[in-house]
Amino acid sequence: IKGAGVHHTVNSTPYAASDVPALLRGIYAYHVTGNGWCDVGYNFFVDRFGRLFEGRFGGMYKNVVGAQAAGFNSQTFGVSSIGNHDPGSAGAVAPSPTVQSAIGKLIGWKAWLNGWDPSTPVSYTSAGSSRWPEGTVITKPRVSGHRDFNLTTCPGDLMFSKLSSVRSTATAAYNAGVASASSEV
Repeated sequence: IKGAGVHHTVNSTPYAASDVPALLRGIYAYHVTGNGWCDVGYNFFVDRFGRLFEGRFGGMYKNVVGAQAAGFNSQTFGVSSIGNHDPGSAGAVAPSPTVQSAIGKLIGWKAWLNGWDPSTPVSYTSAGSSRWPEGTVITKPRVSGHRDFNLTTCPGDLMFSKLSSVRSTATAAYNAGVASASSEV
């Protein structure tokens, strides 16, 4: 993988911690029954409390191909905030610093596993999406929003505006992993 796609699930955000398993089961049912996919599309979820959950089956340490950014699934992994960050819809809220930090640290860890710096841009080749025809090469930040790849408002303006902060956290986590690995040599 070359980068991360950040998403939101569009669930109403004021939920209790105990509601999260049911929310995840609902998203899974929608992706499998509604979309006809074999599993949930996102590789990871983060709830409003900053807790991370594995999404698509196959292992967090592996580069499992998700179904989260059509045309770019084999080049990215997807993490979705369980919440609504689209200010044009009811129940939308900005992602908390806790959510932003959890997503950034996760991306930094996956970047370290795959050897890419989250602060850098990268070129992707579209396999065909609603935004980019097959074969189109685009250069985007390694930490991008779903809307960078497809015609969608996801991850909502309230999250999209925070991606630079997520990138900074991801870069710090990546650099900490590189420094730690270098000191062990």
